Amino acid sequence: MRKYGLIGRVLEHSFSLDFFTQKFQNENITDADYQLFPLKGISLFPSFIETHPDISGLNVTIPYKKSIMYFLDEVDAIAEAVGAVNVVKFDENRKATGYNT
Repeated sequence: MRKYGLIGRVLEHSFSLDFFTQKFQNENITDADYQLFPLKGISLFPSFIETHPDISGLNVTIPYKKSIMYFLDEVDAIAEAVGAVNVVKFDENRKATGYNT
C-alpha cells in the first residue's frame, strides 16, 4: 500500500483527506492511502519520517512550506525560486525531494 499524507500544524480545516480519498475511489486506485499528520513543530519532521518509513509522498501546508526546505535532501529549482515547498516525494532510497506545484 502506497501511503501519502498532509503535514502541517493544524489540519482540521483541510479538505485534502476528503479530496484524495474521493480521488482514489473515483480513479479506482486501491493501493494508496491518504492521511493527515499534524506536527506541532517542523523540528519533528525527521522523527516523523523515521516512524513512517513507508510514506511515498506528502503535501505540506502552512506554516511549514518554507521551513521544511531545510530538512529535505533536494529542492526542485521552481520550489527554490518560489521559496516554498508544498509537495515532498520520497524515492526508493528514501531521498526526500521538495516541489512547489
